[in-house]
Amino acid sequence: MDTSLVLGIIGSVCSIIAYILYISDILHGHTKPHAFSWLPWGILATLTATIQFQNGAGWATLITLIGGISNTGIFLFSHKYGEKEIHKKDWILLIVALIILTSWIFTKEGLISILLVCLVDSIAFYFTWKKSYKKPYEENILSYFLWTLGFLFSLLAVNTWEPTNWLYPAFLLLTEGCFTIFLFWRRKIIRK
Repeated sequence: MDTSLVLGIIGSVCSIIAYILYISDILHGHTKPHAFSWLPWGILATLTATIQFQNGAGWATLITLIGGISNTGIFLFSHKYGEKEIHKKDWILLIVALIILTSWIFTKEGLISILLVCLVDSIAFYFTWKKSYKKPYEENILSYFLWTLGFLFSLLAVNTWEPTNWLYPAFLLLTEGCFTIFLFWRRKIIRK
């Protein structure tokens, strides 16, 4: 069996379990997603899966596509169950992120597109980091750990080692891993 396929399947299973746990926590009122993170993430993952598919990323594309579909679903859930504290600055940052995102359509260079995707992802993650600083228990830490593992396997599943294929999974591995550590730290601080 193809090693890339096996790694892609393992990464996909980690991501699917993470999404199931996250959505279950939303429906039980424990997790409160920030809509301004999940809207760009849904769009980003879908666009990135398109770029990866076009550039021969292989089975790594599957994990990104699962993310696009699931992130969009979480965005829809966030309207009813999510974070309600949204400021004018948040709206401005969301608009900036969406403007950068639309510039992807006009970018013909794959590497520049992926760099723009990483920038938009960073802006989108800002909202979740900000909310979690005050409310670290409103995020499912196990889901973020599993997403970190999923992106590790996604990175290892890349067939063609071009920056357009490995940069976004590597970026997500780093940001998800750092956020998982951040949640542990904030929970420890809040407990004291």
